[in-house]
Amino acid sequence: MAKKILLSLSIVLLSVFNLKSQCITGVMDATINVTTVYQTTPVPGGSPSYFSFNGIAGATYYFTYCAGGGSYVGDPYLTIASNAPAALVWNDDFCGLGSNLTSWVCPSNAIYRIYTSGCCPCGGKSAGSQLAFKYDLPPCSGTPAASNSTATPLSLCAGATGTLGLTTLYNQAGFAFQWQNAPTGGGPWTNMVGATSSTYSGAMNSTLFYRCIITCTPSGLSATSNTVMVTVNPSPSVSISGTNQICAGQGVNLIAGGAVSYTWNNGSNVPAQSYTPATTTSYSVIGLSAGCTGTTMITVTVNPNPTVTIVGSNTACAGTPFTLTGNGAVTYTWSTGDLTPTISATPTGNITYTVIGATAAGCTGFATHAVTVNPVPTVTVSGPNSMCIGQTVTLSVFGANSYSWSNGMPTQSIVVSPTTMTTYSVYGISPLGCQGPPAVKILNVNPKPNIVVAACSPTICKGETCNLNATGANTYSWNTGALTTSIIVSPTTTANYTVTGTNTLTGCMNTTTFQLVVSLCTGVDGSDIETEELAVYPNPNSGEFTIALKKNGSKNISIYDITGKEVYTSVLENEKLNVNISKMSNGIYYLKVYDKDESTIIKIVKQK
Repeated sequence: MAKKILLSLSIVLLSVFNLKSQCITGVMDATINVTTVYQTTPVPGGSPSYFSFNGIAGATYYFTYCAGGGSYVGDPYLTIASNAPAALVWNDDFCGLGSNLTSWVCPSNAIYRIYTSGCCPCGGKSAGSQLAFKYDLPPCSGTPAASNSTATPLSLCAGATGTLGLTTLYNQAGFAFQWQNAPTGGGPWTNMVGATSSTYSGAMNSTLFYRCIITCTPSGLSATSNTVMVTVNPSPSVSISGTNQICAGQGVNLIAGGAVSYTWNNGSNVPAQSYTPATTTSYSVIGLSAGCTGTTMITVTVNPNPTVTIVGSNTACAGTPFTLTGNGAVTYTWSTGDLTPTISATPTGNITYTVIGATAAGCTGFATHAVTVNPVPTVTVSGPNSMCIGQTVTLSVFGANSYSWSNGMPTQSIVVSPTTMTTYSVYGISPLGCQGPPAVKILNVNPKPNIVVAACSPTICKGETCNLNATGANTYSWNTGALTTSIIVSPTTTANYTVTGTNTLTGCMNTTTFQLVVSLCTGVDGSDIETEELAVYPNPNSGEFTIALKKNGSKNISIYDITGKEVYTSVLENEKLNVNISKMSNGIYYLKVYDKDESTIIKIVKQK
């Protein structure tokens, strides 16, 4: 009887403890991903709770605290239940140190819960616990089960990511996978690099067929999945036509091409777009064809327009060249047609010049420059056109405010006395500083007439008459009052006769003076001539005679022919001088004996 009671008590106690260990109440903490290597997750303190996980049929699961050892915080129970929930297995250490639930084989693919609770009975748990977990898959054997290949999506655009999978789950350990592709369902097949899992995801760029070789490595046997075709539609090659370089303020027309429909980054669906960007801007468009998209972008660079200026005077003188220079650009086009930075112009009236400047990028700016053209004075010169040499004439200019002569004079009138024909030019300057064309005066310089007086002899004897004849001019005026070419004179003493000759064509005059020497002419009839100072003998003679001084001294000797031409000269330093003029023609000659104080003239007769 006692044995029956003891047995009944044991059964009751065991049932109580079993009920306490099957903790399947609480709140969900998180979903955990159980893999073939140990992982951990913190267990919150407080009320009992659970972690949800996807169970794999045939896999052996391990749950423990502190990755299978170490210091435990509390002593929670571990219970695996279905997602219903319904308890499937629990640890039964009856509050012993170390809670482990190991070697639980998952019966089927489903969602399961791992409950954690405080020690006996199901109560709160302390924070800081770590739940460690993993599973082991059983190795495969024999030939792998057949499977179909799947693809998601079956049709995509070039470059998009496609995912390959199998309809059969190969949950045992030891399976190896190799995906292959081929252009046709019949091959040839090519192994895909890196595609060695039961699933594969990657970019697909062409239409291909796919299959997977499933191998059970322990047995070495393989199965090939049925093929699946993935259709890859080409993405449109979208383009944008239009310039990518504009100038500030310009618009740009962009046209999308290469697709069926378009969406610009501004939301517009119109292929052609017009923009006027203020700064460099990028524009993009998405093109759609057969459900596939392509995109492209264009950057429109906005180049600044140059700030063009013109440097130069705002006033000019009519007919006077001046320069204007354009600045701020690389090339220039002037309203005059010039293409150089600097132009030279000679306007005749008020005018406005325009220059268009362009940068290296072809952007333009322009500037204008108004020029006031002031008139230039027209000057005239008054004064004679000809003069006689030695004269002084005055030239005057009229018609301007100030003047500048070619001889450097800044006056209105100049006094000149040129010796040869001379050209004088003068510029007139207006009150505004404009200089007109020069006025020119050509001044001819006429020579004075060369007046020559011919006399019967430069020396005559007292009481004789002499004819004086003037040549070299057209008209004459003597100091005697005569207006004739020749005059006859009979002076008693040496006299000066002055004649002024005029060239009636030029009006030029010249004056010359002729001295007619009057001598006593003593001793002409004797053989000798003798005075108080000297003696001349023989006279007449054949050209040879002697001059003798009666007093010591020195005298100059000159002999003149009847025309007044000097034919002999010497110096008498000794008392006598022998003179020889035998080679000269016979006739009358005049001997002049003189010094600085006085002179004596004696007529000499040369004969055979």
